[in-house]
Amino acid sequence: MKKRLFMVLFAVGMIAITLLTGCSDSQSISVDTPKWNIVVDTKITHPTHTEAFHNENYGLTVGYGGETHYTNDAGKEWPKSDIKAMCRYCIDIVDENLAWSGGNGDGVFYTNDGGRTWNEAGKVKLGGTHIHIDFIDNNVGWIATYKKCASTKDGGNTWTELALPEEIEGISAIFLRTAEHAYLLSNDGWLFTTSDGGTTWDKQNLEFENYEVKDEKGNPGLFKNNVAIADINFTDDNNGIIVFAGTAPGQGSIAWCLTTDDAGDTWVSEKIVPKEGFSANKVYLSSDGKYLTLGNFKKELIVMKRTEM
Repeated sequence: MKKRLFMVLFAVGMIAITLLTGCSDSQSISVDTPKWNIVVDTKITHPTHTEAFHNENYGLTVGYGGETHYTNDAGKEWPKSDIKAMCRYCIDIVDENLAWSGGNGDGVFYTNDGGRTWNEAGKVKLGGTHIHIDFIDNNVGWIATYKKCASTKDGGNTWTELALPEEIEGISAIFLRTAEHAYLLSNDGWLFTTSDGGTTWDKQNLEFENYEVKDEKGNPGLFKNNVAIADINFTDDNNGIIVFAGTAPGQGSIAWCLTTDDAGDTWVSEKIVPKEGFSANKVYLSSDGKYLTLGNFKKELIVMKRTEM
């Protein structure tokens, strides 16, 4: 009897040890999304590559041939913008008037009237399509291709290419909190941070193997894509959010949200399942981190509001 009891206790102990050692000390993973509520659920009929909402009502889309649209009524109506540009792939909304976009042709465009009209700020040649863009105002911003990133301090008139860490495989997201403090997510799950405008970098492994997502080579990571499949937002040194959509074998596309309140020392992770049957392929976080735009290649669009920061 004592031997049998010992074996049972031993087995339970081994299971507990396996569970504890199988998880990262810096991450806690859940499978529900109690912190997000759907505020917009719609389908887009016009051509679009990327969609972004600033709040529950105001949003923008950019697409093929430079076609750009805006909405002020949660996506019920999408008037067409006045813009002459090549294909647009990335967008960043600073406030309800100012937004920026990039794409093909090296041109960076901005709007000061909520998306009604757009002007070219300047050109930045990085040897590829602009996939990511982030501005903190009408002067200071970054723009990136899959491999390169550049910064401007004069509203896009001139650009300086940044010296990125050699170990960056590909860029999946960028975020500029101040002119000096910025964040870059590589497609293989490394978060790079700088406090001097990109002169030096620190890094942290977010351990994408915990989230089942695989890149095109079958390794833990995110696919190379011409649209943003991840986004970052930090409100201060400590509090940040990272959202990414990746391909999980046998599951299709799945989205995860990672949050930290201690500058990335620990992360809490939640799987985002907005509704049954919806697969997110595109991701955008609003400038305050409160609104998450999820799009897919079926032109389905969901905007979620974070109920707990």
